[in-house]
Amino acid sequence: MASKSPTDPCWQYVSAALDRASAVSRQHGYAWRGSSCGVVSYIALMCIMWNRNWDDKKDPAWAVDGLPPITSKVNDINLAYADHYLDRRTHCGLGMGRLQATIQMNTYDAVKKVAVGFVGMRNHAGDKPFDAFYREACPPIGNALQNLMRENKCKPLSAPGPGEIGWSKLGITDGERDFELNPGIDNSPAWLPLVKQRATIYVPPECH
Repeated sequence: MASKSPTDPCWQYVSAALDRASAVSRQHGYAWRGSSCGVVSYIALMCIMWNRNWDDKKDPAWAVDGLPPITSKVNDINLAYADHYLDRRTHCGLGMGRLQATIQMNTYDAVKKVAVGFVGMRNHAGDKPFDAFYREACPPIGNALQNLMRENKCKPLSAPGPGEIGWSKLGITDGERDFELNPGIDNSPAWLPLVKQRATIYVPPECH
């Protein structure tokens, strides 16, 4: 269950990322109402995405603020939850409505389930007429879908679970609140492209 408890691992990651994003934004003279807004959530999302792909030999610090990753546990499922939460909070904070955000979320999750399921078909055993077809045709389709959807080719997708969905829904709710508190804010400040350029997400050239 998604929880904003100070002891919740996902919320600790989210809070740390938002703190860093807020500090960067304030350095550029940016101001907003509430705990976040679309731009701040977007920078926090970039921080989490970089952390999930972090390699200490390649990127000892995030180029945006010169700080090390929030956690060295790059495969922690709570980082994935934070990613999904901030993705939805960003979109809704920038003005996307709840219905569209929910449809996007559900569509992404559905395709993700198909991709994971199709890859698993390689292990499908049986003697029904189409079993051999499933084993041959479905895994390549699943792999193609995964290659389109995942941000790091070295980390295969996993089927969405209740935790991921719960955090995504909470992100939608919080993003709507951000938007309500900041109706006339500049969502495309002149300094944002520079931050985005520096926030390069390291993707390993090959899997180890």
